[in-house]
Amino acid sequence: MSTLKSEDLYLNRAKLVMKYLGVWVPAANETITLKSYRLFMIFLQYLFLLFQIIYIFQVWGDLEAVSQASYLLFTQACLCFKITVLQINVDLLKDLLNRMNSEIFLPQSREQERILKRQAKRIKQLLLAFMISSQTTCLLWALKPLFDDAGSRNFPFDMWMPVRPEFSPQYELGFAFQLLTICTSAYMYFGADSIALSMVIFACAQLNIIKDKILNISFVHVQGRSDIEKTIIVSENNKKLIDCIKQHQAIVSYFLSQVDWRSMQFFSILTYLSVMISQLFVCCWCGHELTATSEELPTVLYKCPWYEQDLQFMRTLRVAAMRMGRPTVLRAGHYISLSRPTFVAASVCYKVAVFILHKKNLKSLLEYMMVDIFVPQSAVHSEILITRARKVKRLCAVFLVSAFMTCSLWASMPWFDEAETRSFPFKIWMPVSTHTFTQYILGYLYQIVSVYISALLFFAVDSTTLSMIIFGCAQLEIVIDKIKKVKNVPMSAKLNKTAKEQLVKDSNELFIQCIHQHQEVIRFVELLENTYHANIFFQLSGTVGIICIIGLRITITEPSSVQFYSMLNYMVTMLSQLLLYCWCGTELTTKCIGNWYTYLLSTQLLHESEDLRQWIYQCPWYEQDFKFRRSLVIAMECMKKPIIFKAGHYIPLSRPTFVSILRSSYSYFAVLNQANNK
Repeated sequence: MSTLKSEDLYLNRAKLVMKYLGVWVPAANETITLKSYRLFMIFLQYLFLLFQIIYIFQVWGDLEAVSQASYLLFTQACLCFKITVLQINVDLLKDLLNRMNSEIFLPQSREQERILKRQAKRIKQLLLAFMISSQTTCLLWALKPLFDDAGSRNFPFDMWMPVRPEFSPQYELGFAFQLLTICTSAYMYFGADSIALSMVIFACAQLNIIKDKILNISFVHVQGRSDIEKTIIVSENNKKLIDCIKQHQAIVSYFLSQVDWRSMQFFSILTYLSVMISQLFVCCWCGHELTATSEELPTVLYKCPWYEQDLQFMRTLRVAAMRMGRPTVLRAGHYISLSRPTFVAASVCYKVAVFILHKKNLKSLLEYMMVDIFVPQSAVHSEILITRARKVKRLCAVFLVSAFMTCSLWASMPWFDEAETRSFPFKIWMPVSTHTFTQYILGYLYQIVSVYISALLFFAVDSTTLSMIIFGCAQLEIVIDKIKKVKNVPMSAKLNKTAKEQLVKDSNELFIQCIHQHQEVIRFVELLENTYHANIFFQLSGTVGIICIIGLRITITEPSSVQFYSMLNYMVTMLSQLLLYCWCGTELTTKCIGNWYTYLLSTQLLHESEDLRQWIYQCPWYEQDFKFRRSLVIAMECMKKPIIFKAGHYIPLSRPTFVSILRSSYSYFAVLNQANNK
């Protein structure tokens, strides 16, 4: 067993900073000197806060002065609150540190060590970025009196001070006090937040370790394996599942111990803008990581070969699946759930870069599509695959035609809208001049060829992702078709015992084959999402701004111009691209009703997984043996969570997402249009 110490792995940097600042967990034999130093550092922060409060009272009534001083006041008050809570709850912190080093949380393999180290590295990098941002802010504050107020002596912050800036060394002492205190505050913020957030990510790592243990549950029925070996494996699998449940219970207990009504993150929203944006992002990212990781546990449980285990294993797994179906959510103040925020950026360069960087994943996906479990076993299965492929090809072709029409209109703009002067299709800096014919032609060809290549790259990358999503949809349809073939087992005496046993055996084998295929579809979609989720996330985020800007351009462009029609067509292209993603994501989670546009307008939609569960229920399970019915209950329990493709692991690709993006775009457009009219 590994001797890796999680406390040092996750909190070594925070411990070092807070020990130097004197606010770390005091030793049992703490000296008077260290205790005095700790009290002095805390007193320094409260003194800084007191000076700010006095200044607020002095300028009360001056709205501008109060607003300028308030952001720093709230920030300092938040820090004092955090440090005070940390000192009051030092026994609770000791208990959490002891739990981090407990035996139940120790990694038991190299893979589990890698999981712990990978998560620790991620949170350390994000917290380091926050620390650099905060110290840069402190440096700029220190330089402010030397540049902006160079003609007069001023302190970095507007606050009451017991010294006068007109006299030396009073000015130097006051300047040093403010600068030292604010830098110390930044480091204390870093230390306090590092403790809370690193512990949250440690819980995420432990959930990932549970997933790793579940996936290592062994198959029982392997060709050539004796009954004694099968019994031993069943016993080991039961032990593994019990260990996973104990570890999950320890994580829940550990997490509940650190979530308190005096949540240190609740007041962090009352802080200054520049640094607190990065801090808020880290908090929400950690909260989302915890929730997303815990939501995956029921799916991982379902992936293990539970159908080959004994009754005790299945009962234990069912209870565990029901409990783990409730995700772990980090809430500030027991009220505000933390989730990952949204960014706005869109670029074909980013898409292609991600596509190239994940070429190994692409190869794995292509190999996945060729595995035996996905091979059609009847003409009906082949027809399902062909129909789905034809549908997505047609939709992608519509997008390609729209994109090429837009590019062609852009190419013709200089010849019609600006025929009297030479101009390039796009207003960008060019190393060539429009006054020389040869240079103009070269620049023109460069822009047009580049934009056509961009359109083709968009089409190629999007088609790959969308086609693979639809391939997953087709496989789910094939699973449903197989479930429909589960035969009745007549209770009539005309059917002899041997024939009945053979029918029951065939039904069990067919059902287990369906479970195998469903598990592979889940793994395939997970790999696909992990590979291209960032691509789609930036595409969706950027589409909001693009549609808004295009709408604004359409309102101010001459309707009879080529540019007007090019913008209109570009709007159609962006909407079709967005619709493609949302449609394919909805196809994965919903059942197709008629043609695709009627389907998008329908409000009576069923989740694909729910539809799968309905078909499982409609099969003649009541005529099967106990093993079939027991497997059916577990399968239906695990299929309660639908397969949802999420952009950025956060935004589900669905019809509501499409509508939400259109609404957001229109809202931003209305604001910009109103400002433009003024």
